[in-house]
Amino acid sequence: MAVLGIQLVITLMMATVLSRVGPHLSLARWLLTSKFAGLVRYLHPSDEELRTFAPAPRLDKKTVKKARQQEKREGGAKEQAFQVPRNADYSLATAPVELTDLVQLRYYSEYQWLLDFSCYSLITYTLSELYISLLPAKAALEVNLSLVWVVLVLIFTYKLLLSLNGLYFEGEEAGGERSLVLVMGGAYLLLAMMALVVGEDTLETGLEEAYTSFNHSAAEFLETNAGLDSAGPASKLVLKFFIALWCGLIGALFTFPGLRVARMHWDVLRYHEASRSKVLLHLGFIAPLVLTCLWVRPLAREPLTERLYRGRTDPLLTAEQFEALRLYLVAATIAFRLVLMPRYLQAYLNIAYDKVSMLRQEAGKISNTDLQWCACSTTCAWWPSSTWRPWSSSSTSPSSTRPWAAAPGPAPRWWRWQRWPT
Repeated sequence: MAVLGIQLVITLMMATVLSRVGPHLSLARWLLTSKFAGLVRYLHPSDEELRTFAPAPRLDKKTVKKARQQEKREGGAKEQAFQVPRNADYSLATAPVELTDLVQLRYYSEYQWLLDFSCYSLITYTLSELYISLLPAKAALEVNLSLVWVVLVLIFTYKLLLSLNGLYFEGEEAGGERSLVLVMGGAYLLLAMMALVVGEDTLETGLEEAYTSFNHSAAEFLETNAGLDSAGPASKLVLKFFIALWCGLIGALFTFPGLRVARMHWDVLRYHEASRSKVLLHLGFIAPLVLTCLWVRPLAREPLTERLYRGRTDPLLTAEQFEALRLYLVAATIAFRLVLMPRYLQAYLNIAYDKVSMLRQEAGKISNTDLQWCACSTTCAWWPSSTWRPWSSSSTSPSSTRPWAAAPGPAPRWWRWQRWPT
């Protein structure tokens, strides 16, 4: 009996492609620097441009002579800060986002590697599923390595989210952020425990079937190899408790990425006055919630697969068709949100222009360094959540049934050196 066969060949092939082709053809890099994205950034005004708006200081001869002697002692002219009116009529130059701008960002290398690895994992998962659906008898003798790729994506994404949120627990200045993360973690833990109490006839978690299958397999293994008579290695209550802890931690990790996505959605609506664009943006924003409702049995499965409507002798969908529909909708939602992603990124980059516009409405003066920093203080910190969603769906798909076998443009922006957290 072959333990590792064609699936091992697929895994080795994709690992080779990832190591050889990945550095040259990167989906993550293409999503940010291609014409499809069309992202642009703002360049902060230079000191020479700002000096035209700065009033010349009145200095006496002694002060000028002392400044020149100090410059000679220091070996050259030293850049000095000067004051500029806040409402000065300066302009911000624009430039397209390029790879040289991205490599300076913190966590960009992790973003690129994770998204590319997710893409190759998706290809591996698809090829494995096709092989299992075409040759089920032969595939039953092999280990399903595609699930290993999916689990690795989830682990790497989880690790990256932990490292991002770990920055909020460093130092004493981020006390509010730490408190918010802990409070949201407790709230999601409570919600997870409430959801796990709901029965399978209302919420389709698949936990009962998975627990029964796992305990049965574990009991057979212990009885065959160790001679132990056991009903299973873990009780259902303990299993649900650890699942609730896992869900609570996930909710805590997505606190600030979720707030950032919500703020980007609010901003992107201001740059699209057309009603059609707003409808598409709202659909993309609420699509995950709609997908979640498909796992609520009274809202989705019963009306589509069990209820008989007038003039029909059969339900609208069979159980297999309903499972396939859910998976197709998950894939369509991922593709739709990827299409909308450049608009959200551009809306986030437009924060620099908004900051400068608000600064011009204030009175007084500001130093040139502070003004330049105000024009370029933006970060990018939302992308791990977009990687987590598709793989959390793939890892919970039922592998036994295989049902899938049956207005004006946005303003440009400055992409800054990332300072975390903001």
